[in-house]
Amino acid sequence: MKTVAVLLLIIMLLPLSGCWDSVELDQLALVLLLGIDTDPMGDGFEVTVHVLNVAGGTASGAAGTG
Repeated sequence: MKTVAVLLLIIMLLPLSGCWDSVELDQLALVLLLGIDTDPMGDGFEVTVHVLNVAGGTASGAAGTG
């Protein structure tokens, strides 16, 4: 009976986790490409990152009516 009560309590607490710490998509930096190369001098690595700007601009493409 005690395990059933604990299990029921856990199930009841799951919906309370909610989204209070959620981050909107326009506040994130989405990495599209990541390149890791050896340094030409030979002492390390060179990291190249291509980041998508989600907040800026409008959607590109064409929309048609059918």
